[in-house]
Amino acid sequence: MMRGNRIGRFHLCRFAMAFVALATGLALASELPPEACVLLLREARLAAEAGKRDEALVLVNRAVEAYPKESIPVIALVQLNRDGPPEAAAAAREQLRARLFAPDAALPASAIRYLSDDPKAQPTEIALLRDAVSAALVKRPTDPKFLEAAYRLNLRLDDYAGALAVVERQFAAKAELEFLWRRLDPCTILPRWDDAAASARRILEATPNAESARIGLVEALIQSRHLDDARHEIETFLAATGAKTMSARVELLPLAWAYWDAGRDADAQAVFRRALELDPTAEEAKSALLLLFASPEERLSRAGTADDRWARETDPGALFEEGAKRLAAGDAAAAVELLRRAVAANATDDIGQYNLAMAAIKLERWSDAESALNASIAIRPDRAQSYLQLGRVLQAEDKCEAAMAPLDRALTLRGDLNEAHFYRYKCFERLGRTADAAKEAEIYKAGKAAKP
Repeated sequence: MMRGNRIGRFHLCRFAMAFVALATGLALASELPPEACVLLLREARLAAEAGKRDEALVLVNRAVEAYPKESIPVIALVQLNRDGPPEAAAAAREQLRARLFAPDAALPASAIRYLSDDPKAQPTEIALLRDAVSAALVKRPTDPKFLEAAYRLNLRLDDYAGALAVVERQFAAKAELEFLWRRLDPCTILPRWDDAAASARRILEATPNAESARIGLVEALIQSRHLDDARHEIETFLAATGAKTMSARVELLPLAWAYWDAGRDADAQAVFRRALELDPTAEEAKSALLLLFASPEERLSRAGTADDRWARETDPGALFEEGAKRLAAGDAAAAVELLRRAVAANATDDIGQYNLAMAAIKLERWSDAESALNASIAIRPDRAQSYLQLGRVLQAEDKCEAAMAPLDRALTLRGDLNEAHFYRYKCFERLGRTADAAKEAEIYKAGKAAKP
């Protein structure tokens, strides 16, 4: 048996088809196949490396047939067939399915872990492995290796809810700080901001100086509209670090904009001023204070003196920035021209397209707004506000049937976008669907009443 272990450690770990995991120390001696199986697969590996794929296939198939309870030879067969005929690849996957789910099959956690990390593994293979690991966890619900494999497999499939569920089980089995950190990413992506905030708080209880956890907490609080709590966390962090940490100062700007979006202008102005106090070079804070909180006369005076320069400007970044400033200042007519020139020079700027749409909306140029929003969505299809505004524009154009899809998508991406319910209500009303309209109106009123 010692010889078999030695082969496993010094040869199988180099086998490009199935054994990298054994080199990581994850495999137990009891997980290795019989020595004769190991030797067959070693010969197959040598043949594959020499470019003799047909010979390698013969050897791997021999191992599959000779050792009907082992999954590692079938994993090797799947990998060897990936670049072969599609029907051969599908047949190999079916063999793997049968082997993984056989009642007496060996399911080495190390091999599963390897295949879960294999960058060439196909989604069908990953899904198959996840099912097998889930079945194994029914029998061994706290097995750390199977839990780890399930976590990685869910991430490979972009199933963040599944990954989060596994992390909860890992934490329940062993309350380690690592699993609290792991919760943050899927909670943020899903998004589940209250859960993200809870995880960040627990991390900070254990490691009070964990800056990234503090920033994660602030982001979660801002996104979940707990703005005063976010402000308290930022100021606590700034006091503890002597205002030397840039990341905490950077968080002030999203907080200020969130206050402004919530209609809390005095708080927004105070936070913008705090950001400028900490960083006198912060142009975004300077511009916001001037354009949002200065008098109309001050804003118009500043815009007028710059008109000649902007007429000659060709840089799309500069045009976009100035267009955004004019839009924030309420000068949609000037903004729309600057932003139109900006996106003409850089059509792949999704933010430029979105801001152009917002300027067009203010001017009730619905067709222009629709085109710009569709362009923005094509570049970045995960911004909820783009779908909300597209639904709003289509409703204004009396295209209510078409408006429902983007409004539904906006709510899927961000369930707290209460405005989407307002436009759904308007569309249902126009379509004569009075019961649906009444339902949406109630949801909108309830959401508006709950807004801080």
